[in-house]
Amino acid sequence: MRQKVLLVVNPMAGRQKIHSELVYVIDELTRAGYETTVFTTQIDTGTSDILHEYDSRFDKVICCGGDGTFNEVLTD
Repeated sequence: MRQKVLLVVNPMAGRQKIHSELVYVIDELTRAGYETTVFTTQIDTGTSDILHEYDSRFDKVICCGGDGTFNEVLTD
């Protein structure tokens, strides 16, 4: 059975380099055998709420964002 990964992405973090790299990140996870779901953070949707609701469905959570996004993911 493939492991499931939740990829939490803040598309506004830093210089927004993730825009051009996201497909490559997902492709590498797929090649490594992961079933990947992507969640992009939103101003009006708390990342912590999403993690509380969905994290038990995933084997791993990966964060692509700045310090704030990382802190939210880490503390949940």
